[in-house]
Amino acid sequence: MNSRYLTLAALLGLMVASQAHAAYDTVYELSGTKHNGKVTSMTPDEVTVTRGGLSSTVAVNLISYISFDTEPLTLRTARKHVRDGRFEDAVALIEKIKAKVDAGTRGEVVQDIAYYEALARGQMAIGGSADHSLGGAAKMMLNFVKENPDNFHYYQACQTLGQLATALGSYPTAIKYYKRVGNAPWKDYKMRAMVGIGQANLAQKSYAEALTWFERAIKRAGTDAESQRARRSCVLGKARALAATGKIDASIQLVNTVLGAAGVDERVLLAQAYTTLGDCYRKSNKPKEAVLEFLKVDLLYNTHPDSHAEALSNLVELWTQLNQRDRSVKARKMLQSYYPKSRFAAK
Repeated sequence: MNSRYLTLAALLGLMVASQAHAAYDTVYELSGTKHNGKVTSMTPDEVTVTRGGLSSTVAVNLISYISFDTEPLTLRTARKHVRDGRFEDAVALIEKIKAKVDAGTRGEVVQDIAYYEALARGQMAIGGSADHSLGGAAKMMLNFVKENPDNFHYYQACQTLGQLATALGSYPTAIKYYKRVGNAPWKDYKMRAMVGIGQANLAQKSYAEALTWFERAIKRAGTDAESQRARRSCVLGKARALAATGKIDASIQLVNTVLGAAGVDERVLLAQAYTTLGDCYRKSNKPKEAVLEFLKVDLLYNTHPDSHAEALSNLVELWTQLNQRDRSVKARKMLQSYYPKSRFAAK
């Protein structure tokens, strides 16, 4: 090989080495904007990214997720599984990742692994998974909050603790953690907190109190995209409370406004909306219409465990009511297989 090609090969080698060395952390915003650099600090409110001596801060409520330069590629996949509601797949991957964590693993990476494992296990426990207890999941997330009070996941971790406490029937504890979410400086997070407090009141059948919180949140909604997403959750919560007090027509009207405005990516919201609509039709003695709504959850939005369990529980009873015993038995088997610890399976 002549010297010209040797020189070219050497230059290419240097370029590859340089590119490999210049790996960055990447902060991904919900809008799709990316910030490359080194995450030099974080708080529950903002993350600072530094590159070339210049620093910029990104508000946490704008962040979708962060990938760190030294993290395993499989952690990125696990995060996506969580975002897609594939919690079992996420936990399976995280277990493999944890086996390779050692003293040299970057602190931020260790924290992200701990957060996403607690989040995935928490959502599975809320859904009634046989392998994940509510108490165990709550303890795992509580440890994360105590050990990492400055992590950018702090508010979302508190929100999950609120959900877990509600599922456990510990309503004062749930409200305590939702109020921590409400301490965030952004309107959409304050609305999330109000929705959570409303749902905790809804769970303990304090319907008037629940309606007060949902309506208060709706009035605070801004015009930005995230506030509008939060507003849809508020409206859906209000619809649930109205249905529980027998105001079925008003509830259906509200659910339909949510369905008309929701984006295709709002899968959790859509699952909750269709279960609410199904519940309304059941209360209106319209079993065929109710079945159609619960089937949408079973077939299209079954990655949200709690809503899927609720839909299956209703289908067990509705198929029996419609003299479709084989389908009722099938729905019961699915419910008991997928969500044996769910409150809906117990029902």
